[in-house]
Amino acid sequence: MNSKSNLKNHILYVHPKSQMMFKELIPISVPATINFIARDYKILGLFQKELSTKHIKEAKIIILDIHWYLTLPNAINLSKKIKKINPLISIIVAGLTASYFHKQIIMNSSIDFIIRGDVEVPMKLLIKEIISKTTNYESIPNLTTKNISTVHSYSTNKSDYNNFNYLNIDFFPTFKKKITQIHRINLTRPISTHPAIMTFKGCFYDCNNCVGSNSMQQKIFKRDSILKDPTTVKKEIISCIKMGYKFVNFFHDFITQTDLSYINEILNEKYSLYVYYEFARPPQDLNHLDMLMNSFKGGIISIPVDLYHGSSNTLTNFDLLKKMITKIKKNNTFSEQILFSKYFYINDQNYKLFIEKLFYETNMNIINCDFFWSNFPGDNLLKTKKEEEYNFYLKNKGKKFILFNFITKTWLFINTRSPRFCIPVLENILLILTKQLSNLTFIIYKRLYIFFKLFDNIRHK
Repeated sequence: MNSKSNLKNHILYVHPKSQMMFKELIPISVPATINFIARDYKILGLFQKELSTKHIKEAKIIILDIHWYLTLPNAINLSKKIKKINPLISIIVAGLTASYFHKQIIMNSSIDFIIRGDVEVPMKLLIKEIISKTTNYESIPNLTTKNISTVHSYSTNKSDYNNFNYLNIDFFPTFKKKITQIHRINLTRPISTHPAIMTFKGCFYDCNNCVGSNSMQQKIFKRDSILKDPTTVKKEIISCIKMGYKFVNFFHDFITQTDLSYINEILNEKYSLYVYYEFARPPQDLNHLDMLMNSFKGGIISIPVDLYHGSSNTLTNFDLLKKMITKIKKNNTFSEQILFSKYFYINDQNYKLFIEKLFYETNMNIINCDFFWSNFPGDNLLKTKKEEEYNFYLKNKGKKFILFNFITKTWLFINTRSPRFCIPVLENILLILTKQLSNLTFIIYKRLYIFFKLFDNIRHK
């Protein structure tokens, strides 16, 4: 009898609750890790609210992600609740935040194992040890427990990276159902959820306060950034079409970080998908923007005003950015989303004049992206005291995202009913997200969201 038939639902992946935009949002690399392990072991994916006492009592292993810092408080509390119900269960954690704070997390939680850095192979080896009860944990690379910390000797190589499956979410039925519902609606504007095509592991740029930067990749993952083969990227795009998806997300900007041959290999045909594409810095060749728009049906193109993904005041060329915005606006199926920093807008006069002139001359859609990078009041992740930073994240439950999330969800549901009304109205409301709105405004948005949520549920029954 093989491992899969022996361990029905004995291994669970649970996504901790957080204040992310949608609950239909898990770390991009989770499917790759779970699908790799699922070659030998059956794994069931659940949201935290789905996790029952019965699940916990029957399970032998629970895997939690602490990738985004917003999941940190709930993941630690959840580990304690799980152990109270089933003291014999093994809790495994992985992710960027877990890797960065592995010493602090292991000592302040009921978590048994933290895998640092790239996790695919070490996690599979660890599960094998737990199931076989040999407990030879010293042989597992990148492992932190309360008693040991093994050598960080495993990093994903390019061959494995190209073969991991980032798209299949069959292991997580509720997540798959929600994603299917989102794509079933005829959206012309992509939503920041699954699928997202991960063209590289680790950005090639070094932006401040970004754990995905090249310097932090070397620090946390003990490797340089890895670029996925363009043929693999293209296959993944085509797979998205075959799987019935209506849109695809590119949060990893390959256009400004690769050469023309790489770009041509991917953007050399028209895909029947809408796209969200986020540039890490403005492309220096307008032809690259044309190639992107010619390859997809439409969507959103996000461009920062600076050279470091909205995290700096090193501004790009004004005339070039103006031409890009004008070009996108002339295309009826695409819209622009220009990223700026409110912090630099307030504190840098040249930056402020740049933004105001650009807005006046283009009437661009503009988004304050400070919440991407300014979560911790330190100079730089490489310089900040880790204990101080950990305590800040531990207390930060993402309350400031609540209003943002309500408005985003309201936008989603109204957009599915009346996009011509939604786009000009709600997108303008998004411009003031960083300001304090009245309690009355908050209540109105909350009720709007509940109304459209109920309407959506009735519509799909």
